[in-house]
Amino acid sequence: MTTPSSPGQGEFPPNWDFSPQRHLLERLVSESEIPKVLYHYTSGEGLAGILRTRRLWATDVRYLNDSAEFNYALPLVAEEVRRKRELTKVHNALFEEWERAFDMASNVRVYVTAFSSKPDSLSQWRAYARPFGFAIGLDVTHVLAVATDPVDAVLFYRCVYEPRKQLEIIRYGINYLIEEYDRRKREPVPPPDLVAQFGAHFLVLLLSMAASLKHPAFEEESEWRLVARLLASRAQVLVRRARIGPRMFIPYVELPIGTKANPLQVAKVIIGPTPNYPLARQGLDGLLHETQTVVRNIDDSKVPFRDW
Repeated sequence: MTTPSSPGQGEFPPNWDFSPQRHLLERLVSESEIPKVLYHYTSGEGLAGILRTRRLWATDVRYLNDSAEFNYALPLVAEEVRRKRELTKVHNALFEEWERAFDMASNVRVYVTAFSSKPDSLSQWRAYARPFGFAIGLDVTHVLAVATDPVDAVLFYRCVYEPRKQLEIIRYGINYLIEEYDRRKREPVPPPDLVAQFGAHFLVLLLSMAASLKHPAFEEESEWRLVARLLASRAQVLVRRARIGPRMFIPYVELPIGTKANPLQVAKVIIGPTPNYPLARQGLDGLLHETQTVVRNIDDSKVPFRDW
């Protein structure tokens, strides 16, 4: 791309208009009807880390357990761009810029943390209840208020599994960007770098699709994602770190979910399948006491899952 840097990785020219990006991202969020509480499934070690640090780890989307997740949406968007390109020759320069965005997408850093609208999910316990796990229910409004700062964008997205809905979202984004490009091009003095600007806007659309569109086979998860760094920023506030994975280091950022000014708000904790719930609850009480964490409700899993 002809842009000097990519979203979330450097400084854009100060005269660029990022309202098309904001419109696309806000439309995705507003249509999602975010629940008041969402659940983050984690191991016992993970829950202890969250409560002790008041932070969540958001993993680079390219390093998720299923590496195909990030790439699932890219061919869907590419096919729609190809179809659009066959219908008109007016936007060749724009489409060529968009082609370069596909090459850049794999190198742009987007970080996600998984949530679910389901507080007691068998598939989630299978993934996180070894050797024992929890689902921590967090107030979504509070998380967004604390995790988001003036520079780095943090947004909740509902994962979209239905192919028809996926195509509808992709087509809206592409058509909107083309219409906005044409409108600005008709201005008395169009920006000289208009093509580059809309290349950056398309890249953000592409990354948001990669972060929120998933294969229909995963629909049972009812996943939501807390996604960091989709909007362009001039300075990086979130600090990149790395943890040890099975075969390589895995990049992540820490998202604050509780501060002195905005204390952590835990709506509910579900204790995952375990052979002894009374003892598990007493152990959890010890952690809550240590971390001075108030939980409105604690419940035991009702899922008949045994891994012992």
